[in-house]
Amino acid sequence: MKKKMLLLALLLSPAFTWAAPQVPPGRGIGLDLARRRGELVSQVRYRLSFALFKGMKKVRGRVRIDFDLARTVPFLALDFQGADLSGISLQGKALEDLPQKDDHLILPGGRLHRGKNTFSASFSSAVESTGTPLTVYKDKTD
Repeated sequence: MKKKMLLLALLLSPAFTWAAPQVPPGRGIGLDLARRRGELVSQVRYRLSFALFKGMKKVRGRVRIDFDLARTVPFLALDFQGADLSGISLQGKALEDLPQKDDHLILPGGRLHRGKNTFSASFSSAVESTGTPLTVYKDKTD
């Protein structure tokens, strides 16, 4: 159980985070980008489900992210360091060929609107003790 909770906490942090719209961000999140993002995106709610197996090298899961936008934007970059993204939808409608750049998914502004928005997708991500978006600690007493 401890491993599962640790994996969930780590999944929430690095795999899916937001970037402000202007120029597609490069790798990482700088202070300026974080401030602009904070002015744009609010009321972020994550719903996650994933399968955990002993000795797994990849975790498979599904994410739903509900959020509010303060204004319309040309695009919104969603940080994502996983792999095998599928079943992508925005506002409940399928979204094909979602551009990815420097570990970001680029959500099209034409499918976003001021106020409430919903993004969902199935994904997989590598799991190791270090050096991957998701890490796992092997508790010998668990």
